[in-house]
Amino acid sequence: MRRILIMALLGIAVMILSSFTNQSTTLNEGITENALVGKAMGAIRSNCDVQGDLQYFVQYNSEYGRCEAPESFKRVTFFQVPNCPPNQPCIQVIRMIGYVILDCNDDVAEVVCTSLVSI
Repeated sequence: MRRILIMALLGIAVMILSSFTNQSTTLNEGITENALVGKAMGAIRSNCDVQGDLQYFVQYNSEYGRCEAPESFKRVTFFQVPNCPPNQPCIQVIRMIGYVILDCNDDVAEVVCTSLVSI
């Protein structure tokens, strides 16, 4: 019984550790999604008045241009959410920062800054 319990705990530990090691998705030519987001974040920080932590989401869409592989066009949208203390009232205001469009070669094609606020 003790041996089964130890093996089960060891199996759970291996699954937890392996989930942390492969967080990045590899895209075309070995470039990871994290590298593309880093490139886009550098562009948005240098072109827009941004301070603090940024949240983001990545869209893969062919409407932003034409290429041999339409899915290779990427739009990374950045936004900020408040850092509220736990167990205290806090207004959830989401501030849209802007978006970056990356072209077929994963270079920055366009940076758009916005000042939208959503509650």
